[in-house]
Amino acid sequence: MPHQELIRVVQRLSFCRDLPAVFSVLQNSARKLTKADGVTIVLRDGDFCHYAQEDAISPLWKGRRFPLEKCISGWCMLNREPVAIPDVFADARIPHDVYRATFVKSMAMAPIRTENPLGAVGAYWGDTCHVTPEQLDMLQALANAAAVAIANVQLIDSLQEANRRKDDFLAMLAHELRNPLAPLKNSLHLLSISNCDPAVVEQSRLIMTRQVDHMSRLVDDLLDVSRLTRGKVSLHEGKLELNQLVRQTLEDRASALAAGRLQLTTDYSPQPLWISGDSTRLTQVIANLLDNAVKFSDGAGQLHICLASDETNRQAVLRVRDSGIGIAEELLPHVFESFSQADRSLDRTRGGLGLGLAVAHGLVTLHRGTITAHSEGQGRGAEFVIRLPLLQVAPMAAKTPSEPKAQQRRQRVLIVEDNQDSANTLRMLLELYGHEVRLAYDGKEGVTAAQQFQPAVVLCDIGLPLMDGFEVARTLRTMPEAKSARLVAVTGYGREEDRQRAFAAGFDAHLTKPVDMTQLLLQIEPAGNKL
Repeated sequence: MPHQELIRVVQRLSFCRDLPAVFSVLQNSARKLTKADGVTIVLRDGDFCHYAQEDAISPLWKGRRFPLEKCISGWCMLNREPVAIPDVFADARIPHDVYRATFVKSMAMAPIRTENPLGAVGAYWGDTCHVTPEQLDMLQALANAAAVAIANVQLIDSLQEANRRKDDFLAMLAHELRNPLAPLKNSLHLLSISNCDPAVVEQSRLIMTRQVDHMSRLVDDLLDVSRLTRGKVSLHEGKLELNQLVRQTLEDRASALAAGRLQLTTDYSPQPLWISGDSTRLTQVIANLLDNAVKFSDGAGQLHICLASDETNRQAVLRVRDSGIGIAEELLPHVFESFSQADRSLDRTRGGLGLGLAVAHGLVTLHRGTITAHSEGQGRGAEFVIRLPLLQVAPMAAKTPSEPKAQQRRQRVLIVEDNQDSANTLRMLLELYGHEVRLAYDGKEGVTAAQQFQPAVVLCDIGLPLMDGFEVARTLRTMPEAKSARLVAVTGYGREEDRQRAFAAGFDAHLTKPVDMTQLLLQIEPAGNKL
């Protein structure tokens, strides 16, 4: 019975794990169930039909491509419906010259997936015959079953690719974290045997600072990608002038550009480019593009920055063009995906996690803008173009905030932190600034210490044993000895919901580890800011 055979075909298709297996089952079954002399499987390839597979009494068109509008398989896909043609030479939709060299006199064609077809399956007969409705229905049923099987294969392929990328990323992450750990351990060993030689101490300090900064950037990139993916990034927008923002970012990254031996040229817009944006986040975007240019330039190269106004579309346009290694054509569509890098070799000479451009794309999108990548190929450089909406009315230029100065007034500071190394190094730093410091290594000990020490400032971790930081804050707010103290959460939990939960528990400020010392010292001032 045909329907029982169709059920068996569907079962066989469900076990297929690649396209050749799907095609094999489909062409054999289609020929058998329709009693055809030949079967073809056609895949859509842009504006062309690719005759990928065939099983016939003599050759048809395997491997050839025809324009969609010039063959019946294309008609079938474009119209999303099956078709039966009793006499191919009497139908105007058929390219007669192509069929004269074959045995085909009659045919039927059914789309593989009726919504946005990805191909078609054709059945052919050597004698002129009337294709029955049952045969056409059977052909369409086989095409529908094949569509499900192909979707399953594509899903399996995408899952395997995602798993491969995850494995690649974990290996890359381990490599990138081990890299800075090696000089950190070496520097610590040097300090332990150098008898405090000032030159060795200074060199070790510089090395450790660079490596800690590098690790901080890795962690920040990971957190940013996670937040962007989950829609958890909040912008603090204000009126910004893009020329000025780019100038400031170039000044901040001058040493990195010099180290990369890049020759910088700039072409600023003659008129102000006023936009609405988060200055910190847009600076991060620009810095990521500059760092990308440095990373993928082999030795000396050129870097050109161009800013202009697109009055037609009311957009500010920033172009960052380098003369580096360029982007291969096959990688170009994926450059803004997380963990995507041009350098996939084991030597990992470029470094990084391949997150900078993904972060830039996410942040530009949040600003209602676009970022695109262009490259003529490997060895021919790359250009990134950012477009941001211009403000309708140019505002008054905002004053540039002055650099905050650390307050040296002596304070009583309680540190509640279960990581003893972190607590002790922070204590030593604050004591060098003249503050009186007490330590507690769990939440309950912190509450007791606050009662005895009566601190002006409490720096408290969140993930504490015995009593977490939120409960510590709520408890301190009820105690006469500490309810007026300034409570600062110093934690690795840096999401926006973590900040809001900290404020709800009674904290005055929220700082994410590793803490910037300037910001921390500002929080220890009597009138610290809410962060």
